[in-house]
Amino acid sequence: MLTSDNMQTLTDRQYELIKATISLIGEEGIAGFSIRKLAKRVGITEPAVYRHFQSKDDLMITLASYIVEHWHSLLGEIEIPKQPTVERIGLIFRSVIQYFSENR
Repeated sequence: MLTSDNMQTLTDRQYELIKATISLIGEEGIAGFSIRKLAKRVGITEPAVYRHFQSKDDLMITLASYIVEHWHSLLGEIEIPKQPTVERIGLIFRSVIQYFSENR
């Protein structure tokens, strides 16, 4: 799934867990997130989550890396013309807003 020079390849199940984690945090905030809720969301047991991530910290580090990689690739796709800096920042900002409106 996700690969880069600095990051491991995610298995399909790890990717599913990462996406479910994003969804849960989006709904309940980071304080409302738990491995128990994550396991229930994807229909597996809590111990099964730990077969894919060594700990909750490992899951969160992988999540952070996933987000950084995702945004790096997203921002890399934006064509930024030779314009004044303020206009280029505006273009990036509008692109990010458009992404969020299309990918809630």
